[in-house]
Amino acid sequence: MFNDHIAHCIKAFDRNSKSASFWYLYKSDSGIINSYLQKEGCKMTSIEYATEKLKHIRDKTHFHIDKDAVLDTREVWSQAGLTGNDLQLAVDLAFSIVQHIQITNQYPVTQLPDYTVEMAMNAAQKNMFNE
Repeated sequence: MFNDHIAHCIKAFDRNSKSASFWYLYKSDSGIINSYLQKEGCKMTSIEYATEKLKHIRDKTHFHIDKDAVLDTREVWSQAGLTGNDLQLAVDLAFSIVQHIQITNQYPVTQLPDYTVEMAMNAAQKNMFNE
């Protein structure tokens, strides 16, 4: 599940101009996003930071597997310096921004499903024992 989470975060924060990522939304309507950030007293710092660090991880271990980095992925993560807390801050802020865009444009608002630790443990146990 960890690799899936990271891979999806890498895609969500990809700055490639051909990607329909968070940055595409930002370029499309930065005014709505900037006014929301100002109203909430937030800055894009966490998203920018995570984006930069995820690019390093992407280029070394995920979508472009670096021939030197493949033998020491822990070093790649160490070099990137991205923590779980850093990534959580960025994902949470991006999610709240997307919800704000949905509300502002009267789109259906995406809700996160209820997912508890107990549900995760049950899923992991079923996967481990192929039940």
